[in-house]
Amino acid sequence: MANDWKKLPANIVKQVTELAMQDRVSFDSITEKFGLTHGEIVKVMRRNLKPASFRRWRERSKRPSLSKLKHRGKRDFFEDRICPTSFMKKDNKPD
Repeated sequence: MANDWKKLPANIVKQVTELAMQDRVSFDSITEKFGLTHGEIVKVMRRNLKPASFRRWRERSKRPSLSKLKHRGKRDFFEDRICPTSFMKKDNKPD
């Protein structure tokens, strides 16, 4: 999947975007789940966000205080926190 980031289905793009927007979900987790590199995640975000939204997200993700949250190697904890309203929580509810 890593080479086909331009051809990702809309539902996967939505999931990647939602996870990348969350401060407590690392790029490593997104890489493990979807097989995208950090650079490909940035490209997906650039392509699917408005220019001003992308700039704000990119600036926020580069801040030292949040950079350690977005990169697992810089953390002192290992679990990601996924927002309770996230698709991940919704899809994992038992029927």
